[in-house]
Amino acid sequence: ENTVYTLTKLSEWRDQGGGPRLGVISNFDIRLHQILKELDISKYFDFIVTSEEAKSEKPNKEIFELAIKLSNNPSINSCYHIGDSIDNDIAGAIAAGINPIRFHEKFDEDFPDWSQIDLPDAADKSQRNAAKFFQWGRKDTTNDLQWIEIWSLDDILTLLGFPDDPDKPIATTYIRGCLDD
Repeated sequence: ENTVYTLTKLSEWRDQGGGPRLGVISNFDIRLHQILKELDISKYFDFIVTSEEAKSEKPNKEIFELAIKLSNNPSINSCYHIGDSIDNDIAGAIAAGINPIRFHEKFDEDFPDWSQIDLPDAADKSQRNAAKFFQWGRKDTTNDLQWIEIWSLDDILTLLGFPDDPDKPIATTYIRGCLDD
């Protein structure tokens, strides 16, 4: 539900002419196209790149470079990759020059090698104007990788400045036995 909500908002923004092109980069084979179609979410994406098609797997930069090419984005500085793996997604995006965002539902604030990233002096003006991006930053001091961390897919909407939406679905979990059912 959260995924469809977020993809819907991003694709509506894109279709109005201001939003990002959306794509999938996956270490999977070409069956992924059909799987996403059957899940009724392929319609949100402008391109889908599998490792089989790219003849390269994440974290190799070639699969990311193919995605950049397919995105038709003239500025790599405005490309972002959202993934859950530090080794494959974060390291691969960084190697290709893409801004990394890590989706991590169970972020552990007490992990000893993490620290918040300060707004870098070298950041371009648009990034300085979007300082909230860097409030979400993380750094793994064991390998010196830096990225933005999100805990819910709709956090990307917050980061991009979307206003709060009263119709946004709220994730809930029903636990049997808690309310004497």
